[in-house]
Amino acid sequence: LYRPGASTATVLVSIGIGVMTVLTVVLVERSIHAELAGQMPRDAPSLFFIDVQPDQRDAFDALMVSRHVPLELTPVVRSRLLTVNGVPVGSEGPPGTKPEHRWYFTREYVLTFRDDLPRDNTVVAGTWWNGEPRFGSARRIADTGTAEAAVSIEEEAARHLGVTVGSALVFDVQGIPVAARVANLRSVNWNSRATNFYAIFAPGILEAAPLTYLGAAQVPETDEISLQQRVVDEFPNVTTIQVRDVLLSAARVVDRIIVAVRAVAVLTVLAGCVVLAGSLTAARDARLREAMILKALGAPRRTVARAFAIEFGILGFAAGLIGTVLASALAWSILHWMLDLPWVWAPGALAAAIGLTTAGTMAVGVLSTYRLLGKRPSVLLRGEL
Repeated sequence: LYRPGASTATVLVSIGIGVMTVLTVVLVERSIHAELAGQMPRDAPSLFFIDVQPDQRDAFDALMVSRHVPLELTPVVRSRLLTVNGVPVGSEGPPGTKPEHRWYFTREYVLTFRDDLPRDNTVVAGTWWNGEPRFGSARRIADTGTAEAAVSIEEEAARHLGVTVGSALVFDVQGIPVAARVANLRSVNWNSRATNFYAIFAPGILEAAPLTYLGAAQVPETDEISLQQRVVDEFPNVTTIQVRDVLLSAARVVDRIIVAVRAVAVLTVLAGCVVLAGSLTAARDARLREAMILKALGAPRRTVARAFAIEFGILGFAAGLIGTVLASALAWSILHWMLDLPWVWAPGALAAAIGLTTAGTMAVGVLSTYRLLGKRPSVLLRGEL
């Protein structure tokens, strides 16, 4: 491996990069598919119903009861953020806002109100308002143009907005400014596929605002189509979203992207094989001389072949190990920093990458040099004398 003229470093880099590229694609693909399908909670809703009007609530509940479908309807109010701690948000966020964080200031916020803490939510700062005095007055929107209430903010949104417990926010609710004081910050398990919100108000402020209801239900797959048809017939304004179809569509898009990346990975592996073959061709004379000297000293053909196999096996194992380490680091970086997905440990894929790289490099090396072992040592030695 370290003899003069050896292409060990070149082969290690070329094969290692090929292994890194292919394995990175595999690891990222597994994590994405696990996120889309494998981690779906058993009790997650399969259908969402949007824009149920207040005068339709009882009839909609009755339809679900008749179909034996448990349903949770949540009141929602659409709004925009006006100010944060007295600083106007504007069309692009406060001065100095990074482009990737403007979305938190300029997006449309869907608000709700409730007494109890939602499932899969955990208070990480402050206290929930059950039994606690609320900030300011509890006057309703219908009574005055301004009001103040307690609001709970999701911790990630709070970090980007630059707010904490006690911060002041003003929302534009249907043209009416509603002042709110942050009572607590929440950690939300978004993987639950339940109805979650960035901002939740304490009761007493939003009830009089124009609101609609959002419903989430868990329905057997065989009943989804028929239930959708009933909803369309009786409530044509209500939008029904099938979670299963959304996940499948996302998976199809991911599969198309993965195919393109795999093509690039295959080209990288082929380039590594070309480099390996080129290095073997360049070192052909040196290997021939080495094999003939060993045979002249009494080494059987299988002993020389075994020596070559061990050499190429070590080379392949080192390249596979380097590629695996780099692929793990690269895949984790992509998942953590770009896709915001959890790392899925895949020991089988890592072991297979090392094993296949070792076996493949050994096979290519032995097959390309095995013909050299059939030559007679006398031909080479006479030529050197």
